[in-house]
Amino acid sequence: MTVGMADQGSVVSQGDRAMGTDTARTAYGFDGTGITVGILSTSFDSFNGEDADKASHDLPHDTQILPGQNGHSDDEGRAMAQIVHDIAPGASILFATAQGHLQGGPYNPQTVQSNLQDFANNIVSLAEAGAKVIVDDFFSVYETSYQASVVTQAIADVVKTFGVTYITSAGNNGNKGYESPFIPGAAIASVQGLAETWHQFAPGQNYLPITVGVPSGNQTTATFSLQWDSPSASVSPGHGATADLDVFVYDSSGTIVRAFTGMGSVGGDAYQVFSLPVEATAETYYVRVGLHAGTAPDDFRIIDESNGLPITLGDVPTDTTHATSNGHHAAPAAISVGEAVYGHTPAYSGSPPTVDVASALGPSTITYDTDGTRLSAPLHPAAPALVGPDGVDTTFFGARDTDGSGHPNFFGTSAAAPHVAGLAALMLQANPALTSEDIRALLQDGAIDMDNPYTTGFDTGPDAATGAGFVQGASLGYAATGIITNDQHKAGIVGTHLGDLFVATAAHETFSGRGGADTVAGKAADLDGDTIADFIDADTIHVTDAGAQVYALSSGGGHVTFALSPDGSQVTTLALGGGAFSGSVHQHADARGGVDLTVSDDAAVADVFRFYDAHTNDHFFTANAAEADAVKASLPDYAAEGQPWATPERGSDTTDVFRFFDTATGTHFLTANAAERDAVIANLPSYRYEGVAFGAYAQPGTADTFGVERFYDATSHAHMYAAPDEAAVIRAGQAGPGWTDEGVAFIVHAAQHGLIS
Repeated sequence: MTVGMADQGSVVSQGDRAMGTDTARTAYGFDGTGITVGILSTSFDSFNGEDADKASHDLPHDTQILPGQNGHSDDEGRAMAQIVHDIAPGASILFATAQGHLQGGPYNPQTVQSNLQDFANNIVSLAEAGAKVIVDDFFSVYETSYQASVVTQAIADVVKTFGVTYITSAGNNGNKGYESPFIPGAAIASVQGLAETWHQFAPGQNYLPITVGVPSGNQTTATFSLQWDSPSASVSPGHGATADLDVFVYDSSGTIVRAFTGMGSVGGDAYQVFSLPVEATAETYYVRVGLHAGTAPDDFRIIDESNGLPITLGDVPTDTTHATSNGHHAAPAAISVGEAVYGHTPAYSGSPPTVDVASALGPSTITYDTDGTRLSAPLHPAAPALVGPDGVDTTFFGARDTDGSGHPNFFGTSAAAPHVAGLAALMLQANPALTSEDIRALLQDGAIDMDNPYTTGFDTGPDAATGAGFVQGASLGYAATGIITNDQHKAGIVGTHLGDLFVATAAHETFSGRGGADTVAGKAADLDGDTIADFIDADTIHVTDAGAQVYALSSGGGHVTFALSPDGSQVTTLALGGGAFSGSVHQHADARGGVDLTVSDDAAVADVFRFYDAHTNDHFFTANAAEADAVKASLPDYAAEGQPWATPERGSDTTDVFRFFDTATGTHFLTANAAERDAVIANLPSYRYEGVAFGAYAQPGTADTFGVERFYDATSHAHMYAAPDEAAVIRAGQAGPGWTDEGVAFIVHAAQHGLIS
């Protein structure tokens, strides 16, 4: 069968049709030629099928295995390569095993770390050999969850150093996870000679029921990982775990079936792997987690790592999430892919597409840097970021022919990820200048929104189970033309670092260009109410039906308003976000039959974002838009209160405002006084220094500047920072009693949102 410019071979994945890449290749004329895709999995040619696949054109003739890196297993990597070839038949294939060279035997820390390092080394080797897209489907129960493993670090390295787009499978354990702070019981138990303080899964209940069903295969154990909120010595030598957690498995009679005490330790790695027996009938076990030594962790996770076994976790009130996404499958630099059976997609009458119950649920949580330092705010990578098709045909891989096509079906995120990798290869051929973040953005823009099945009602927009939704070949069109048409009518559209043309629709949309000379175009009615999140110099609003009839321009509240008729009766409003704006908008008619509105960006200030935590009376301030977005996404107790003032661009007339976090009270402290900063560092150990928060003026300036007053509440130990009007309200007692005015803390600029001349 031939599609486009290269032969897909004798068996073609149904995912090609499900994603619409079959028609997109034809429409835009790209087949992946010139792009090399690297694959990491178990093995490639242990069954001696590579030559036959090349002869039948199910693999490209230039497929290569890195020397000594074939692996020894089920050739899942070759099945992944067939899928990549079906989507990007002109692309080249490179393979290296992710298994590592030390196999088998009982748990040995040296073996574990050596194998993970082999995996990480092969990621870099594929990049060095020229792979511009790399995809893996391999998992290890020994990867750290709360701190970036060597594999996660290698992914970040190749994305940054080699410009690789890295795709990874999200995992196949659905929502079979547990997460909670460690809640210690009052008593200490002695178990097999060990002192253990049991975690309380519910008041008075120190166990988690886990039922192991009857598998369809011949599995004999169900594997789980226990991970906790600590650094690990294998990642940051000298900075290891602050707790030692053990696991004990009981049957219904209260008898210990298995005990797991040999991995995690204070100063070591923050994980413990345990397993449950698989029997001929469903069995329920009662899992206890004990704190044997160290300090109870702020958070810990139990994650099913059984890759699709029928597992049911008991529902207990302390569970904060059922997420199973972890390790490098949630690497921030990777694009993590969930799974949807191809028959459950619109191309096969499944509309909207539905995520498979085995597809891993996010998010993951990263709390420590690779040097063992706790991050100022946890990271919650979007994993999965997208969903791809699975249950598809290859020539050989899969236990059953479930759809009666005459070929076995390949299920799981292991099948979904290479589909997305093939589409990424097409996009890079169309536009080699695209970065990994560009690819991610365009894939998410073109994806069909999906529902998170674990929540009530349809989840409009990104969610923890499906990310931005099911990938579509429309993303190839975005890459090829630079025109983003919002085919899926999403509320938020993110462009590339290059110049993009965003086509507005009738929906209210937010456009984020991320760089380059961008144009947002559409009829006045379609532009009405839209937001341009990061409007910069040289960006243009193109009103396609306005002619030269733009008669009035005004500004207010962060919006640009322009009237399109002499009497001002047709008014369109767009919000210009992304910080303070002190530029100008210029209008001129153009040859396209519309009018261009071009903003000149001469802004010298940027807005500061304020959040409020009602539990602690804490106000949090940042001038970093990315940090503000992270707070909104991951700290639900912090309510966004807008932008109270603006920070000046650093210069000879500015000073820094320093930020601290008081770990004892959960509140923040700001000062522009370097001597006060040093005194706090020296004398207040609970105050963790977080660096420069934003800039301030060294001296009072124009009417657009004012002094921010600092108040202190001796009861809650919280500080409040207020502009003059708000300061007067606080002094009048309307914010409650007990606030002491400590005077002007620093001088800032009034918040501005798009002044127009």
